[in-house]
Amino acid sequence: MLNWDFLKISKKVKVNNIQRGISAVFLLSPILYVIVSNYLGLNSQIRVWAIQSGWKDPWATSLPISIEYFVFAVLYSGVILTMHRNKGLRNMPISTIFLFIVGSIFVVDNIFPYGYFSLFQFFVPATVFVSAKVLNLMGYQTVMKNESLGTPVLKAENFAGTAEFGIAWPCSGIDSLIIYSVIILLFLKNMGIPIKKRIIIFGIGGLVTYFINSLRIATIFVLAINNGETAAIRFHDYYGHLYSMAWTLSYLVLIVIKRFLK
Repeated sequence: MLNWDFLKISKKVKVNNIQRGISAVFLLSPILYVIVSNYLGLNSQIRVWAIQSGWKDPWATSLPISIEYFVFAVLYSGVILTMHRNKGLRNMPISTIFLFIVGSIFVVDNIFPYGYFSLFQFFVPATVFVSAKVLNLMGYQTVMKNESLGTPVLKAENFAGTAEFGIAWPCSGIDSLIIYSVIILLFLKNMGIPIKKRIIIFGIGGLVTYFINSLRIATIFVLAINNGETAAIRFHDYYGHLYSMAWTLSYLVLIVIKRFLK
């Protein structure tokens, strides 16, 4: 959306039949990869290889997802390079970088499970503390317990029941902050905003992103206590990240609206 002018200009670039053919291959390849990985046994083979290499579940099971992100990122880059050449990657970097980042986060978590990646795990206790305070405001009693397998443990309870989870760095919002940082920096690069305002915009958005992830963690405990662990796990695995992604996109829209109103 930010580089719509570039896309309109690039439409005028002549593309020969060879480029169209290569681009078609790149466009069809994700469909073929999904078929091969999910229905012809590739994901199962990757999991078997991971277990034989010493990885344990659930990290061995999640390795195919990591590889899938990298494959899609490479294929997406191939389409852009074929149709728009090098300028395409320079003018449309957010989607490509997003795919590589998410894949990298999965891989790091697979290699260093249980929060053993200390560079990111350093930030977890503060996130757990904020999440506990959010739960306290909602009427829950909380206790931060000693670390288990490298991760802080938070226990929350009220009259409806009790929930207790260890919180590692992938669940603490580090991934959301990384994705937010890359997207907002690339976004601001093309906005023509003075450097001081960029720093302020980046800082405010980062703080809100961090707090929203604490809300996500609090939601997991609320669901576990009131609706059962299955509901909490489903939210954690599938829906929780919509919190931070919805905020990040909304923040970009707010910046654009504010600029437009000027």
